Amino acid sequence: MLLFRICRYPWFLISFLVPCFCSLKLGFSKLQRGHRLDRKLIQSFTEVSFLDCVTECMVTPRCKSVNYFKGANYCELNYENKTTAETMYMDSAGWVYSEKEHWPKELAGACSNSTCEINQTCKHKRYSEDKFFECVLSDCGIPDIKGIDLGSIKREDAIGIHRGIHASCADGYSQYGSGRLNCQSNGEWKYDIVCTDVDECQKNPCLNGATCTNTPGSFTCTCDAGWTGIVCDEDIDECLSNPCQNGGTCSNNNGSYTCMCAHGWTGTICNQAVSNLALHKPASQSSTHALYSANLAVDDEHNIKPYYLKESYRQSSEVTTFYRSDHNIACLVYSKGYTSNVF
Repeated sequence: MLLFRICRYPWFLISFLVPCFCSLKLGFSKLQRGHRLDRKLIQSFTEVSFLDCVTECMVTPRCKSVNYFKGANYCELNYENKTTAETMYMDSAGWVYSEKEHWPKELAGACSNSTCEINQTCKHKRYSEDKFFECVLSDCGIPDIKGIDLGSIKREDAIGIHRGIHASCADGYSQYGSGRLNCQSNGEWKYDIVCTDVDECQKNPCLNGATCTNTPGSFTCTCDAGWTGIVCDEDIDECLSNPCQNGGTCSNNNGSYTCMCAHGWTGTICNQAVSNLALHKPASQSSTHALYSANLAVDDEHNIKPYYLKESYRQSSEVTTFYRSDHNIACLVYSKGYTSNVF
């Protein structure tokens, strides 16, 4: 294949057969016996030694790991490793799995300093005085086709030159044509599969008055206030944010909430003082005085700024404060029995 033909020798003899300038101890110590990475193939080779298999990965920029079946001297180059494709790493008797980063780059020889592109492989030139290697196309890369789903790739599929893979259209797309993709010698995929986006909004998936927006292969729902979830079918419990003020009690309902206000308060969130809080008249004539008493007037606990009565409503030099909630006025009952409006 490339450098070595030692498959007939036990692996513990390899260290005596390779050049002494590189140590292979790390690579052999990290071998994963009885494992392989599935459905991530660049290319496969027959009748090669394990070390040739590793070397082939070293000179191929896209390669990240190898699978090797010693009984058949069969090599597979992978474009991912068990970290990036964890679900594809599996038990497989007779196989050995190894990662590129566990081997010294000197194993690639002159190709260790190559400038080959990601879709190329470095080949040693035996009889060249001006150049020791050349870069040749190795694969067609990962297919990047609108709406394609690579989840249907089969065990033998590979992205290498003259190889092919099986694919289908992802959810949310309708498929036309064959799902077979072939990698040509020019490094480009040949295929006739076409994935057309399906407009899911035509089926009105969004609930409770939400607005549907179609997206490539999917859709999104913009929910009305009070609703959440992918299709806006989950009620938001507004009571968790304590919207009811001034002692009001919150009751959640579908898409909204209601506040049961304490005495002396009204409004959607109980932030409006009732109109009969001794406004423009003596407290003795007010329901505030007769029914609720002065302690139900707006107070400092609600972070309301104090104001002062008009001068004409003061008695002697007394200054009596009252408070305002938002734009709704509520007066603190005057100590002498009178109240007033704001300035």
